[in-house]
Amino acid sequence: MAEDVRENEMNSGVPVKMRGIDADGNSISPTLQEVADALPGEQKYNRGVYYSLPKPIVSIHKPTGGNETKTITLFKIEDYNTSHFNFFEIFTIPFYSNNHCLPGWCKVHYAPAGTLQSDVAHVEYGCFSNLRQISYEGDVYFAIDVLVNQYGSAYIALVGYHEDISQIMDVTGNFTEL
Repeated sequence: MAEDVRENEMNSGVPVKMRGIDADGNSISPTLQEVADALPGEQKYNRGVYYSLPKPIVSIHKPTGGNETKTITLFKIEDYNTSHFNFFEIFTIPFYSNNHCLPGWCKVHYAPAGTLQSDVAHVEYGCFSNLRQISYEGDVYFAIDVLVNQYGSAYIALVGYHEDISQIMDVTGNFTEL
């Protein structure tokens, strides 16, 4: 009985093993890494990460007055885009202090070297529009426009598989159309 009420195993104040019950009602003692691996969120793969929970990437802020169109890059077109089939979705999440951002959602499918999949293509709704190729600092990116109204600011969040989320950035006014 004393064994069953023992606290989680600790090492210098850090949990080493947790105690719990599995789906069949059996007592289990997984390691902290086993618990972390079982949680949804980010799963690393060969050259990218699959995000099963929304990952805020870029923040877009309301302009001083009226509406403004921002342009964000989605991914750089390079030779190292090697995955067989990549997909992700982006959408707006309001800042905690401001829930008046325009809603939007876009699904993007791309293949090696950044070619949009013609059989699935992409869909865009709400504040997202104009998916296209642009040039930014000498590199070619797929980019999309985001309409921001005077009443809201938002995070652009991502779910799905992406090779390098650092390629998602606000490049408004600093790019060349191709």
